[in-house]
Amino acid sequence: MYLFPNLFTAANLLAGFYSIVFSVRGNFFEAAIAIALAVVFDNLDGKIARMTGATSRFGFEYDSLSDLVSFGAAPAILFYGYFYSFTGDIGMVVSAIYLLAGSLRLAKFNVTNQSDRYFGLPIPAGALVVVSMILLAGRLDLSSYKITALMLLFITSYLMISNIRYESFKHITMTKRLSIYLFAITTIVIIVVMMRPRIAIPVITFVYLFSGPVVFVSRLARRKMRNYRATKEEGENA
Repeated sequence: MYLFPNLFTAANLLAGFYSIVFSVRGNFFEAAIAIALAVVFDNLDGKIARMTGATSRFGFEYDSLSDLVSFGAAPAILFYGYFYSFTGDIGMVVSAIYLLAGSLRLAKFNVTNQSDRYFGLPIPAGALVVVSMILLAGRLDLSSYKITALMLLFITSYLMISNIRYESFKHITMTKRLSIYLFAITTIVIIVVMMRPRIAIPVITFVYLFSGPVVFVSRLARRKMRNYRATKEEGENA
């Protein structure tokens, strides 16, 4: 039983390895798909481990090491290889920053209270940002797209090590009614992704990417408004 979830972790690691191989060979679309598959395997190993009660320290560490390859090194190499002719050494530097940020994100997660649902941008989501950029690049002019791609990867790197809150769906308490809703939503999402992967994956990824800053700014504005009202009421009562 303890071996079963680790098989999915191994699949995650191998998908990351094949992504690197595809990037080196210049097969960038296949490399992006391999990373997307690694994200699927990464979600499955944790869910299966929790469902079967087969969580272990070994599985936790193995998963973290696999994530560094599949969602740290593989996306960095993919981005650098794809955009090299347009970004040159700047692309290499930004890719290295992404890799460093991803490793720090994983290390920070490993030593922080795991019960916290909110914890920066998850590294699999960061990897999907790179995948999304590759999927969109086929429809855009790379010479004008390169600046946007560099800025987007830098922003992603910052969000991974920031304290901006992102909802972690791993800790959702399942009920019978909620499980039916989630099953229906997940089925619809899978169908849409299978029908239009080049559009669906970027849309879902970027909505999640910018949800953190949007919620952060919204909460900050509400907090300032409450403080303003409290100060105003104190002044009126004085």
